Amino acid sequence: MWNDKLRLALLKQNIILLGGNINDGTFFDFSEAIFGFIADGAPPVTIIITGDGGDIDIAMQIHDLLKLYQGETTGI
Repeated sequence: MWNDKLRLALLKQNIILLGGNINDGTFFDFSEAIFGFIADGAPPVTIIITGDGGDIDIAMQIHDLLKLYQGETTGI
């Protein structure tokens, strides 16, 4: 889905990229990142959204998981 080098570089800067078609893989990557940040003490996170559509149910699951995140979030 994402270029692994780009994904890892962004995650090290507390940035999650939601790009392309929103699907099960997107949710897996997003939840993995969020749970990793929770394990690190819930630091401030920036979410960059460049998606071009996709599954609304998956998008709502991402939204719900993001609402549960205790740290500060910024969406771009």
